[in-house]
Amino acid sequence: MADSVKSDGLYTVLRSRILNGELRPGQSLRLRTMAHELGTSATPMREALNRLHAENFVTTEANKGFRVATMTLEELEDLETARSVIETELLARSIDEGDRNWEANLVSAHYRLATCITPNSFSQSEAIDAWDIAHAEFHLALIAGTSSKWQMSFAQQTTAQLQRDRRHIILRIDH
Repeated sequence: MADSVKSDGLYTVLRSRILNGELRPGQSLRLRTMAHELGTSATPMREALNRLHAENFVTTEANKGFRVATMTLEELEDLETARSVIETELLARSIDEGDRNWEANLVSAHYRLATCITPNSFSQSEAIDAWDIAHAEFHLALIAGTSSKWQMSFAQQTTAQLQRDRRHIILRIDH
């Protein structure tokens, strides 16, 4: 039980570090080194990394361990297409199923995005963070009027992957 609670926390920390670009694509994630760095043992660290592997945030190779997943331009385009297909369906369902609360939340999310300062330099990390949050909230608000749990889960997965890759593109251009 204690290991699974630890692995949940580790999963959250590692996923956040991958999404915000602290852990870069292709970077080796040495099990014992990472466990030591985060003050835990190898077992919960392995569990957290396996969860991230299941979500395609990390890869694994026999006798080489875990690495932060990389993505080709073709994979990025495929992911963007998948997001578009999923979100288009969810938006149509949200329009049919959504109520006044959904509409109000959508208008509010749009206002927050429209009034968010658009970063004009990759070095404006706080502005990028704020825009990223407003952008993600707007996309979620667009599709939140439906009750499809599976499609919502897929949409959230593609959004997280695209957020990660957008950050890595920004970091690559800026450095």
